[in-house]
Amino acid sequence: MAQGPGWIANAEITYRPKFLKGFRVSAEWQHVDGYFMDNSNTKQYDGHDLMNLRTGYNFKGFEIWLNVMNITNEKYSTRASASSWGTTYSPGDPLNFNVGLAYNLSRRAK
Repeated sequence: MAQGPGWIANAEITYRPKFLKGFRVSAEWQHVDGYFMDNSNTKQYDGHDLMNLRTGYNFKGFEIWLNVMNITNEKYSTRASASSWGTTYSPGDPLNFNVGLAYNLSRRAK
């Protein structure tokens, strides 16, 4: 089947140290197998593997986090297809960082 990888996998391991209540750090691996890009199975996308790191801290209803996505700066495509008009790749994000801050209003009522 065109654009149908044989295998998609995602694994994550998280560490929450007892000595720092509310803190977490995670490593995530994402895998997409190679697949044929056209119905005649003549062009193939090789697939990709991505590694992400995520950290976060919860304190008194607040949560702050930092995610480092695609830490190896892998060049990959979120979608690859081929037709008689050519080959199309939708590039995935390079190494990037995102930071967030949230407040849980429901905790305020307690």
